[in-house]
Amino acid sequence: MLETTLRDSITIRMLDPRQSAAMYDFVVRNREFFIKWIPFVSKTKSVDDIEALITGNLERYVAGQGLFYTLWDATIMIGYVLAREIEQDAKWAEIGYMIDEKYTGRGIIKESCGRLIRHLFDELNMEKIVICCTDDNTRSVSLAMKLGFTLEGNIRNHFVVNGTVRNMLYYGLLRSERTSS
Repeated sequence: MLETTLRDSITIRMLDPRQSAAMYDFVVRNREFFIKWIPFVSKTKSVDDIEALITGNLERYVAGQGLFYTLWDATIMIGYVLAREIEQDAKWAEIGYMIDEKYTGRGIIKESCGRLIRHLFDELNMEKIVICCTDDNTRSVSLAMKLGFTLEGNIRNHFVVNGTVRNMLYYGLLRSERTSS
């Protein structure tokens, strides 16, 4: 997945430390929308918190353990798409995503995740891609299904978000199962 234009003025860019303020604004604008599902949102209180997140993610990128991209509408950050974890030996990766509430339902996340999935399979030779989400995150469940993922399990009382223990759904897509996502 390279930096590219998806459509109109929506672009994908590699995560960069200079994006800290824009990413912080993105989180603050959407805090109530994300807080139920994304753990770092409730812990993000300042630009310094975002800088630490970006630094950690870029260290994972350099080590070949993750890929991190931001989504932009002209000069406004509207999303985040990532391979949160890449397991080189077992050849699998876990993807994640966030989109500004005002941009939901437009297919932006489906398209950007599709590009990321193709990159992981075609360029990094992954054999499996996974999506993990809480069992009440209907948008993520729907996206996993639209991208051709199969529900592999419901891990009960597994994930803490904002102090609440949640069930985690685990979806998988094998290289041999993929379509043109």
